Amino acid sequence: MVHKNMTKNSKYFAGTLIAATLMAVPLFAGMAAAVSATLSMSPSPATVVKGGNVTVAIYENSGSEPVNAVQANITYPTSSLQFVSITSSAAFGVTAQNSGGGGNVQIARGTITAVTGSQLVASVTFKALVSSGSATLSFVGGSAVVSATSNTNIMTSDPGTSVSFKAAPSTTPPSSSSSGSSSNTAQPAAPKDTTPPTISAVTVTDRTATSATIEWTTSEAATSTVLYGLTTGYGLTASNSSLTTHHTTVLQSALIVPGTTYHFMVNSADAAGNLVKSGDSSFTTEGASLFITVRDTQSGKPIAGAQVQSTTQTVLTDRNGAATLSGLPIGKSTIVISMNGRQFTQTVAIGSDALTTAQPVTFKIASATRQLPGWSLWMGVMLVLAAGGAGGFFIGRRRQQNRYMTPRGQGVASAVITMPSRPGILPTQPPAPASAPSVPTQPPASVQTVQDQTKRISI
Repeated sequence: MVHKNMTKNSKYFAGTLIAATLMAVPLFAGMAAAVSATLSMSPSPATVVKGGNVTVAIYENSGSEPVNAVQANITYPTSSLQFVSITSSAAFGVTAQNSGGGGNVQIARGTITAVTGSQLVASVTFKALVSSGSATLSFVGGSAVVSATSNTNIMTSDPGTSVSFKAAPSTTPPSSSSSGSSSNTAQPAAPKDTTPPTISAVTVTDRTATSATIEWTTSEAATSTVLYGLTTGYGLTASNSSLTTHHTTVLQSALIVPGTTYHFMVNSADAAGNLVKSGDSSFTTEGASLFITVRDTQSGKPIAGAQVQSTTQTVLTDRNGAATLSGLPIGKSTIVISMNGRQFTQTVAIGSDALTTAQPVTFKIASATRQLPGWSLWMGVMLVLAAGGAGGFFIGRRRQQNRYMTPRGQGVASAVITMPSRPGILPTQPPAPASAPSVPTQPPASVQTVQDQTKRISI
């Protein structure tokens, strides 16, 4: 039966609602369902020698009812067992919770496609610390099997298992005394291994649009675990409890999509349970490609040298106005075209066919700023008119000044002119006097003063 500590409002992991955040969602059991499922451990019982590893498989069985999520919370005695690792299964490929140690193991698994019947959820490996007695492994509160139909917990029983311990067979041959009698001589115990292995040569190989292979090497035989996800919080796990020095783990999940960057970290534990972790690394899955052509809005001619930018890549168009962007995710992407200090933004829907063949798309932009029609012509005319009017004014003014200017070296009297009655019109000759007046031999004092001043100015 379900453990007595289980609460009705426990939080269970729902596979159909798994997103990049990989958070468990609350489910409510409500009234008893007509369908049922079980959680169990195998083998039952299990036997292991001191210092050896024992792997316990966790199964769910829902009969004909489809399920999409399982939460398995397990307790174990730390005095006789030490947690080593957890290995995922193909039936439940989405990992939301994956931890062990201190007497507790928490496993939350989901699947995008619901499953029925008996399915392996995950396997847990422990190390035996004693050579006699037994230990009990039990499912505890919060464990659940979630129906894909009702999104509720349908688990009705959760049988655990027990582990029996035995001493390792002796490998020390008996020794003989001088009297011929034999006796067993006690051998000193080997020192406990407390040194973790070292990790080196972490690499990413065989990247595709939906998978990647992680490889690394350890200094001694150890398990293989990769934590990965969209951030350094990870959330997804792929592991293998087999002990090896060369580790190869394939990351393949429904949550790995094209043109996306994932962070990952590798862990390895030796036979003594000593765990080592690598630093954070990342990889980007293969993405889709766009073949972009940029043309002028009015002329339709290709524009060379335009900057084409996605969220991860920037390229320039060639003389044909063409450029290719790669490594893009499937779905809607924002593309920015920059030209002559201006930007043009457009959203493009990228299909899955672009993973194999670049998807063509054309952008039409205004390649240069255009003035209003005729503006340059009007400006030119106005400048000419303004220049012509100013030039005519100054020329006419100069000529008028020259006509009335007194010749240098002559007296003021010879420069006296009778002005015409109509302003602005000059007579060709001044009118002759009716009778010639007598000219004085000396000019008046006032006139003489003016002449002297004129001579001083002319010098």
